Amino acid sequence: MLGIQLHVSHDGGKTFRADGTLHSDHHAMWVNPANSNHVLLGNDGGIGVSYDRARTWDFIDNLDLGQFYHVGYDMDTPYRVFGGLQDNYSWGGPSAVRGRYGISNWDWFIVGGGDGS
Repeated sequence: MLGIQLHVSHDGGKTFRADGTLHSDHHAMWVNPANSNHVLLGNDGGIGVSYDRARTWDFIDNLDLGQFYHVGYDMDTPYRVFGGLQDNYSWGGPSAVRGRYGISNWDWFIVGGGDGS
């Protein structure tokens, strides 16, 4: 069951145990239909993967992820995008940059405090 904590049952829902091995606030889960031991879990901290039916987890730490509540833009050229991030203030950044490496973390700036303001 998804929620602030992940709760896992191995007996068809008769009993549950709280799983606190990953970040909190779980929003999405995928169970491999061909192998129910293989589970992906999406939460406020990113993505976890289990190969033993949620007994242990590997945190995928090489994905640039953010959970925006709402996104807007302005009329600059190039236009800038703005959004309130889950647990991480509100941010603005360019839609494009001239550098050959693309948009980086350094191109973003805080426009307001709070949780997804």
